[in-house]
Amino acid sequence: RRPGDLERNDLVYEMLDAWHPIEGEVNKPPELDIPEDDVREARTDEVMAAEANEYRTLARHLGVGGELPTEAVQFGKFSLKPSQVFFTSTSGLSFATVNLKPLVPGHMLVVPRRCIGSIGELTDEEMEDLWLSVRAVQRILEGKHGSQGVTLGLQDGPEAGQSVPHVH
Repeated sequence: RRPGDLERNDLVYEMLDAWHPIEGEVNKPPELDIPEDDVREARTDEVMAAEANEYRTLARHLGVGGELPTEAVQFGKFSLKPSQVFFTSTSGLSFATVNLKPLVPGHMLVVPRRCIGSIGELTDEEMEDLWLSVRAVQRILEGKHGSQGVTLGLQDGPEAGQSVPHVH
Protein backbone atom coordinates (compact mmCIF):
# COMPACT_ATOMS: atom_id res chain seq x y z
CA ARG A 1 0.00 0.00 0.00
CA ARG A 2 1.15 3.52 -0.64
CA PRO A 3 0.20 6.56 1.47
CA GLY A 4 -3.01 8.03 0.14
CA ASP A 5 -4.13 4.83 -1.57
CA LEU A 6 -6.68 4.06 1.07
CA GLU A 7 -7.89 7.11 2.94
CA ARG A 8 -9.50 5.00 5.67
CA ASN A 9 -6.11 3.38 6.37
CA ASP A 10 -4.52 6.82 6.58
CA LEU A 11 -7.17 7.72 9.15
CA VAL A 12 -6.22 4.64 11.17
CA TYR A 13 -2.56 5.74 11.16
CA GLU A 14 -3.60 9.22 12.31
CA MET A 15 -5.62 7.69 15.15
CA LEU A 16 -2.69 5.47 16.16
CA ASP A 17 -0.40 8.49 16.16
CA ALA A 18 -2.73 10.21 18.63
CA TRP A 19 -2.31 7.22 20.98
CA HIS A 20 1.47 6.85 20.48
CA PRO A 21 3.19 6.47 23.87
CA ILE A 22 6.03 8.82 22.95
CA GLU A 23 4.87 12.35 22.31
CA GLY A 24 5.96 13.73 18.98
CA GLU A 25 6.65 10.35 17.37
CA VAL A 26 4.40 9.16 14.58
CA ASN A 27 3.60 5.84 12.99
CA LYS A 28 4.43 5.80 9.31
CA PRO A 29 3.61 2.96 6.98
CA PRO A 30 6.73 1.51 5.40
CA GLU A 31 7.49 2.68 1.90
CA LEU A 32 6.71 -0.23 -0.37
CA ASP A 33 7.45 -0.18 -4.05
CA ILE A 34 5.04 -2.87 -5.15
CA PRO A 35 5.03 -3.66 -8.86
CA GLU A 36 1.73 -4.18 -10.62
CA ASP A 37 0.73 -7.82 -11.18
CA ASP A 38 1.14 -7.61 -14.97
CA VAL A 39 4.75 -6.44 -14.54
CA ARG A 40 5.81 -9.31 -12.31
CA GLU A 41 6.93 -12.46 -14.09
CA ALA A 42 5.76 -15.91 -13.10
CA ARG A 43 8.48 -18.18 -11.76
CA THR A 44 9.16 -21.67 -13.08
CA ASP A 45 8.02 -24.82 -11.30
CA GLU A 46 11.67 -25.66 -10.65
CA VAL A 47 12.42 -22.32 -8.97
CA MET A 48 9.30 -22.55 -6.79
CA ALA A 49 10.06 -26.18 -5.85
CA ALA A 50 13.62 -25.26 -4.83
CA GLU A 51 12.39 -22.40 -2.63
CA ALA A 52 9.69 -24.59 -1.07
CA ASN A 53 12.28 -27.27 -0.34
CA GLU A 54 14.42 -24.78 1.60
CA TYR A 55 11.38 -23.83 3.70
CA ARG A 56 10.46 -27.51 4.16
CA THR A 57 13.93 -28.27 5.50
CA LEU A 58 13.71 -25.40 7.95
CA ALA A 59 10.20 -26.43 9.07
CA ARG A 60 11.53 -29.92 9.88
CA HIS A 61 14.45 -28.38 11.78
CA LEU A 62 12.03 -26.19 13.78
CA GLY A 63 9.70 -29.14 14.38
CA VAL A 64 6.64 -27.43 12.91
CA GLY A 65 3.98 -28.73 10.57
CA GLY A 66 2.32 -31.95 9.63
CA GLU A 67 2.42 -34.38 6.75
CA LEU A 68 2.94 -32.72 3.38
CA PRO A 69 0.66 -33.49 0.45
CA THR A 70 1.66 -35.99 -2.21
CA GLU A 71 -1.03 -34.83 -4.65
CA ALA A 72 -2.08 -31.43 -5.94
CA VAL A 73 -3.92 -29.05 -3.61
CA GLN A 74 -6.49 -26.47 -4.68
CA PHE A 75 -6.01 -22.74 -4.37
CA GLY A 76 -9.19 -21.29 -5.81
CA LYS A 77 -9.42 -22.57 -9.37
CA PHE A 78 -5.69 -23.32 -9.45
CA SER A 79 -4.22 -26.73 -8.82
CA LEU A 80 -0.90 -26.38 -6.98
CA LYS A 81 1.79 -29.02 -7.27
CA PRO A 82 2.81 -30.70 -4.02
CA SER A 83 6.36 -29.44 -4.65
CA GLN A 84 5.12 -25.86 -4.08
CA VAL A 85 3.68 -26.65 -0.65
CA PHE A 86 6.18 -26.45 2.20
CA PHE A 87 3.93 -26.53 5.28
CA THR A 88 0.76 -28.29 6.32
CA SER A 89 -0.78 -27.89 9.76
CA THR A 90 -0.87 -31.00 11.91
CA SER A 91 -4.67 -31.05 11.54
CA GLY A 92 -4.38 -30.72 7.76
CA LEU A 93 -6.81 -27.79 7.73
CA SER A 94 -4.23 -25.27 6.45
CA PHE A 95 -1.19 -25.25 4.21
CA ALA A 96 1.46 -22.81 3.04
CA THR A 97 2.87 -22.42 -0.43
CA VAL A 98 5.41 -20.30 -2.22
CA ASN A 99 4.07 -17.54 -4.45
CA LEU A 100 4.01 -17.70 -8.24
CA LYS A 101 4.74 -13.96 -8.53
CA PRO A 102 6.23 -12.84 -5.21
CA LEU A 103 6.22 -9.16 -4.33
CA VAL A 104 9.24 -9.48 -2.05
CA PRO A 105 11.59 -12.29 -0.96
CA GLY A 106 9.68 -14.57 1.39
CA HIS A 107 6.25 -13.70 -0.03
CA MET A 108 4.25 -16.83 0.68
CA LEU A 109 0.62 -17.81 1.09
CA VAL A 110 -1.00 -19.50 4.09
CA VAL A 111 -4.27 -21.01 2.95
CA PRO A 112 -7.14 -22.98 4.49
CA ARG A 113 -7.53 -26.36 2.81
CA ARG A 114 -11.24 -25.76 2.22
CA CYS A 115 -11.73 -23.41 -0.71
CA ILE A 116 -13.76 -20.47 0.57
CA GLY A 117 -13.68 -16.83 -0.47
CA SER A 118 -14.09 -14.98 2.81
CA ILE A 119 -12.55 -15.28 6.25
CA GLY A 120 -16.07 -14.92 7.66
CA GLU A 121 -16.90 -18.35 6.21
CA LEU A 122 -14.19 -20.16 8.19
CA THR A 123 -15.31 -22.39 11.03
CA ASP A 124 -13.82 -21.59 14.44
CA GLU A 125 -11.55 -24.61 14.06
CA GLU A 126 -10.35 -23.46 10.62
CA MET A 127 -9.81 -19.90 11.89
CA GLU A 128 -7.69 -21.07 14.81
CA ASP A 129 -5.74 -23.47 12.62
CA LEU A 130 -5.11 -20.80 9.97
CA TRP A 131 -3.67 -18.30 12.46
CA LEU A 132 -1.60 -20.92 14.27
CA SER A 133 -0.27 -21.87 10.82
CA VAL A 134 0.53 -18.22 10.10
CA ARG A 135 2.56 -18.12 13.31
CA ALA A 136 4.45 -21.32 12.40
CA VAL A 137 5.13 -20.09 8.87
CA GLN A 138 6.33 -16.77 10.29
CA ARG A 139 8.96 -18.69 12.27
CA ILE A 140 10.06 -20.42 9.06
CA LEU A 141 10.23 -17.09 7.23
CA GLU A 142 12.23 -15.43 10.01
CA GLY A 143 14.61 -18.39 10.13
CA LYS A 144 15.22 -18.38 6.40
CA HIS A 145 15.52 -14.64 5.84
CA GLY A 146 16.77 -13.49 9.24
CA SER A 147 13.92 -11.00 9.37
CA GLN A 148 12.94 -9.32 12.60
CA GLY A 149 9.48 -8.40 11.39
CA VAL A 150 6.97 -9.48 8.80
CA THR A 151 4.08 -7.92 6.96
CA LEU A 152 0.87 -9.91 7.07
CA GLY A 153 -1.75 -9.18 4.46
CA LEU A 154 -5.30 -10.38 4.07
CA GLN A 155 -7.44 -9.16 1.21
CA ASP A 156 -10.90 -10.42 2.10
CA GLY A 157 -13.05 -10.19 -1.00
CA PRO A 158 -12.66 -8.65 -4.47
CA GLU A 159 -13.31 -5.11 -3.22
CA ALA A 160 -10.32 -5.49 -0.90
CA GLY A 161 -8.10 -6.54 -3.82
CA GLN A 162 -8.39 -10.31 -3.44
CA SER A 163 -7.35 -11.77 -6.80
CA VAL A 164 -8.04 -15.46 -6.06
CA PRO A 165 -11.37 -16.16 -4.31
CA HIS A 166 -9.81 -18.38 -1.67
CA VAL A 167 -8.83 -17.04 1.76
CA HIS A 168 -5.07 -16.42 1.92
